[in-house]
Amino acid sequence: MAKNKDIMKLKGTVIKCLPGAKFIVKADEVEVTSTCSLSGKLRQNKITIVENDKVDFEISVYDLTIGRIVWRY
Repeated sequence: MAKNKDIMKLKGTVIKCLPGAKFIVKADEVEVTSTCSLSGKLRQNKITIVENDKVDFEISVYDLTIGRIVWRY
């Protein structure tokens, strides 16, 4: 992802876990469903994410289908 001004931070729920540490996340406020991967700190600290977890994720304003999970509640 590019610069901070090109990124939207959203809250959402993990709908489905895919192979390769990918997740399908549905945003709470906006009707957006995106395929997300884990950020570096979540991978480094081995944080596990399962279905129905509440997460914060970032998506680019140019491509709303791919994102990155940055926080798990």
